[in-house]
Amino acid sequence: MLRSVYLKPHSLTYADRIFTLTSAPEIREALDLHVETVDDTIDFLQAVLKEEVDGQTVSRAIFNEEDELIGITTLMFIDRAKKQCSLGTWIGYPYWGKGYNSASKYAILNMAFEELHLERVFVGARLVNERSQQAQKKLPFITWNVASKYPDVHEALEEKEKQPCLLNVVHRSDFPMMRAANKADIPAIQSLARCTWQDTYEKLIPLAVQNAFLAAAYSDEALLNRIDRGLFLVAMLHDQMSGFAHASASGDEAILHALYINPSAQSQKIGTLLLHRIVNAMPEVSRFTADVEKGNLNGERFYASKGFTCIDEFEEKLFGHTLMTKKMELRVH
Repeated sequence: MLRSVYLKPHSLTYADRIFTLTSAPEIREALDLHVETVDDTIDFLQAVLKEEVDGQTVSRAIFNEEDELIGITTLMFIDRAKKQCSLGTWIGYPYWGKGYNSASKYAILNMAFEELHLERVFVGARLVNERSQQAQKKLPFITWNVASKYPDVHEALEEKEKQPCLLNVVHRSDFPMMRAANKADIPAIQSLARCTWQDTYEKLIPLAVQNAFLAAAYSDEALLNRIDRGLFLVAMLHDQMSGFAHASASGDEAILHALYINPSAQSQKIGTLLLHRIVNAMPEVSRFTADVEKGNLNGERFYASKGFTCIDEFEEKLFGHTLMTKKMELRVH
């Protein structure tokens, strides 16, 4: 299920909600918290706000699709000279197991690399906290067990937690960076579209029909028009374009026109990241639709795993070739 999260700067007005969430026994145990009153939570927020002013921390409240505060995610021990920091996240117990942890980590890591220009973000876990470790394993871009390479960071983590810990890291070079497409990206977009179509539709659409469609829909002129209108994002990994997505909105509805991932990068969850960015960039939209050719099993499975459902099937002609198409729908509010 696709989850949409929004990161907001802290406010003392959040104290009651944060205190309620951290009062759950599961959160107290996971975080080893000693917060007894709302005043303790206010003291915590004031300390975090001061640390952010001092440049030591960037902490954000996590809000879900219903505008509910559901947790906190924090970049801490920021070392701008070494271009590194550590990451800590907690999600309120009622929201465990629903995909919010990963969604919030995507968002805060993007901030670390794009806005703070850091090179690495450390993610630790107590050895006894198997749930935290399992959540980290879901991140395809994480490097596991780096304590021997960064002994000072590992030692500081264990000193903070007062118990044995696992140390992992996310390198900027391994994290897919999302940005708006521009004119200079057109050749790479065209190349990626050809590669993806040939891999996806080899047994569904004749090559001549594929070529005709790509020549029309991905010409320089057509792409310039699409980049200038709607939201067109590209994903860069290891300085190479690994995917792109294009969507346009009208009122509270949006159409996802394209979501293409290089076949060699499809294990990196880049499609999920692009979809998250599209959804989060259109907070006014409550309904997204996407057309998937029947028989494109990978595409059907991907959209279904993100919460899309098939609402229609129809026949269409593509340069004289008959296709059966499924219209998929995602409701986010």
